[in-house]
Amino acid sequence: MGGGASKSKPARLKPDPAAPVQTGVGEPAAVTLKPDEQGGSPRPPAALEEAKAPITEDGATPPSDGAHQPADSRSPSEAGRGTPLPTEMAPTVWEEARRVMRSQLVLPPTPALAADMAVVLHRVEGQPMLDGTGAKLIEPTERGGWLVQSESAAKPPFEVAAASLTPLPPLPKDGVSLECLRSFRKAHPELFYDDGFKTTTDACLQVIMPMTKSARTSLAAVLKHIGAAEDGRPFVAPATVFVSHAWRYRVVDIFDAMEAFAARQESPASVYFWFDLFVNDQHDAISLPQLWWREAFLDGVRAIGHTCLVLAPWHDPIPLTRAWCLWEILSTMRLDAQLTVQMVPREAESFGRALEEDFEHVDRAVSNIDGRRAEAFQKSDQRMIISAVLETVGFTELNALISSRMREWLIEQGYAALERIPPQDRGKSRLLHNLGRLLHEQRHMESAEKLMLQAVKASSADDDPLGYNTLSRKNNLGRLYRGMERLDEAEALFREVLLGYKELEARDGVGVTVDSITTMNNLAELQLSSGRAAEAEPMLNEALHAARSHLDQMDENVYLTILNNLASILEQRGELTAAEALFQEALDARKKSPKFGARHPTTLLVSTNLANVYKKHGKMSEAEKMYREALATKQETLGEHHESTLKSMNNLAVFLIEQKKLKDAIPMLREAFDGYTEAMGLQHPDTITLVRNYAQVLYSVGQKDEALKLLSDVLEHLEVVHGKISDAQGLATTYATLLAASGDMQKLERLKSSYVLE
Repeated sequence: MGGGASKSKPARLKPDPAAPVQTGVGEPAAVTLKPDEQGGSPRPPAALEEAKAPITEDGATPPSDGAHQPADSRSPSEAGRGTPLPTEMAPTVWEEARRVMRSQLVLPPTPALAADMAVVLHRVEGQPMLDGTGAKLIEPTERGGWLVQSESAAKPPFEVAAASLTPLPPLPKDGVSLECLRSFRKAHPELFYDDGFKTTTDACLQVIMPMTKSARTSLAAVLKHIGAAEDGRPFVAPATVFVSHAWRYRVVDIFDAMEAFAARQESPASVYFWFDLFVNDQHDAISLPQLWWREAFLDGVRAIGHTCLVLAPWHDPIPLTRAWCLWEILSTMRLDAQLTVQMVPREAESFGRALEEDFEHVDRAVSNIDGRRAEAFQKSDQRMIISAVLETVGFTELNALISSRMREWLIEQGYAALERIPPQDRGKSRLLHNLGRLLHEQRHMESAEKLMLQAVKASSADDDPLGYNTLSRKNNLGRLYRGMERLDEAEALFREVLLGYKELEARDGVGVTVDSITTMNNLAELQLSSGRAAEAEPMLNEALHAARSHLDQMDENVYLTILNNLASILEQRGELTAAEALFQEALDARKKSPKFGARHPTTLLVSTNLANVYKKHGKMSEAEKMYREALATKQETLGEHHESTLKSMNNLAVFLIEQKKLKDAIPMLREAFDGYTEAMGLQHPDTITLVRNYAQVLYSVGQKDEALKLLSDVLEHLEVVHGKISDAQGLATTYATLLAASGDMQKLERLKSSYVLE
């Protein structure tokens, strides 16, 4: 669904007698929840003014414009595209809401103080530094006060007068419906016009706070009090999803994102959004202490059970740089609640353009995710949140979860962009081929092959079979086949493409082109991985010489990859000093490059290669540090089960084995074994090599039965499912060695009758 303002009849009013209205202006005896510019939950009032600068599509801050703009309440599906909605006035629900909000609602009585209650301290005699901090009540004292434990565990319990204690409120559990949001959009079109850049903060300061000034409560509380509903469905009901967002976003973007989220649900009308702008009292009171975030907030997220994280821009989401948004994500993870990433709908168009025109921009989007960059307005909040992350899931798991959701969104939007192109035009579009490349990078190999073959077929029909476009697509298809271990097919494609480029260069009277250099490097890489360094080296030297003559046109990635590959050959020949220098040059260049950076997969590959050289040079501490950094970053950016992550895990485990740190290696080998088995299967040569290492380590630390059972089970599986494949011979030899060491001659003889042992 994508509709904007509801076209049904005006919302009906059903007064709720259980929520009386009080005339008068007395202050409510409760702690209110304040917005913060940085995230999606209630925040201390810190600095709303800082939040006024919105986030535009390119991340820039647009010029302010205080002039009233024409009413343009656009539909969520058309937001950002300039298509106007009908401009009829708001339903009568908002007139009734304003009437009610001219008075102050009667609030529930403040609960009596009780042991184990969470409270906020204020006006503590002789200790002004405690104002606004949290504490837990322990027991009443003889003097009528309470013994409390500060939220800072380092401070011993102390006595506080009862008058200085206010119970902390629970997190509001209500949410607002889609129809409520649409009705509000119609009532306040000035917030949603195309070029106004009104932010969520603007909506709070210019509409919500003035509207609720007298009532001194939340907008949702008023709507619930008057029984606002649409077609019998209330505007306010228990929340079904918690919305985490940045207050610097344009308010139209947040509303559009909620529309898009609801449209993906089975029953959009049943979705109720915990949207802080509506469900929290936005007026000044006392700020909530950290204790509230550790308890009441967590209880609220647990009760709701689902968090929708609104992200923009897609290439470097602002909320992931804000500490409070990290807290919301962390809370969701700790409670095993569901996390959904919802990108702003207008970002889909920007992403589609980038996928077609700037694939490298897309490729590095996920590697940009790093929660360690997050900041908060209050540095004490930032320290608390970072400590909480480190003490619970850690940044590796936090980043990995966000990255995995981002990858899902990128692929989903890639397919959506492709669907928007007429079928007869898709083959001509670079988007078809680049979506295949994206799927390749995300290890969806079969899906990638399907799209890439379509792209090659389309360009061959439209172009001549050896045109530049066709050759480029075949080159990338060869890279895919290499990743799928279909090496013969990959090599045949690389040779065909290289020959085609040379023919075109001769025809056009030009020297070696960048395209030829790229293909030479791809072919040389395949030869290197097949143990054919002697064939690869002259081709790499030719490619490097040509690349240095084309540095102004050269793809930086190709040039640095050639350096890396030549360094690998030097390493294999034992020329470690020369290899280290080349690897270091390639690594430094990638880290400094805005195109790659320290967390890009290709940077991590070079880092691992340099670690291997350090190990051979005897620089063990430097090597271990680089192995661990590469593994942690891959776990975050690529995910736990990506082939590259698993290889890094195995590399570190082998290093630890060589350093006699066997107990440290065992859990890593176990995890790598599970990952290899799931991702590549037991029959894969890398899996079999890992099994041999794993079994030998288990045996060495005294877990002999586990080691022998592992080898027996894997050999049996391979024989039953795949037959006696050649790689199983080495596994059988390891099994025979351990059987002999354990004295089990009967099993050893049976094994010898089945395998020719090394």
